[in-house]
Amino acid sequence: MDVKDISINQVEPHSGATPLFVAAEHGHLDIVQLLIQVDGIDINQPNKQKGTPLFVACQYNQYNVVHELLLKKDLIHINVLDNDHETPLWTASSNGHYTIVQNLLQNVDIHVNQGRRDKSTALYMACQNGHLNVIQLLLQGEFVFFNDCFGNSDHEIFIT
Repeated sequence: MDVKDISINQVEPHSGATPLFVAAEHGHLDIVQLLIQVDGIDINQPNKQKGTPLFVACQYNQYNVVHELLLKKDLIHINVLDNDHETPLWTASSNGHYTIVQNLLQNVDIHVNQGRRDKSTALYMACQNGHLNVIQLLLQGEFVFFNDCFGNSDHEIFIT
C-alpha cells in the first residue's frame, strides 16, 4: 500500500511511540494488519525505552498481534533488547503469557538464554513468578541453560 504525504513512522514526542506501537499495545489487530502493509513502515521502530511493537504486544499478552508480527519473519527483530536488555521472550515469560512464549519459541532465531542487564533469563523470571506452564515449555527446548544464571552456581530451578 502506497500512502503519500503520511509519515507512517511518526513518533509521539513524549513516549516515542509510533501508530503501530500503540495499535500493538492495545491489541488492535485490524489496525496492525493495515499498518504493516504500508510502504515504508518500520515494524521494529522502538519507543524511547527501546520497546518495539513486538515487545509491547508480548508484554500485554496481545497474542493475535504477536502472531501477525511474527509472520513478517524476514523483517521482524525477534531478539531486540529494550533499555533494560529485556527481550520479547523475557517479558512474555516473566508475565506468564504461555501462548505467546509458545509462538516465540517456534522461531529458529530466538535467543532463549538472553539475559537482561541483571543476567536474569526468561526461564529465571518464569521460575521467580511461578509460571509453571511457561517453565515446562521453556525446558522442552534443547538450548535452555538452567545452570548458568548470573555466572555462578545460582540457577533458575533452585528458586522454585
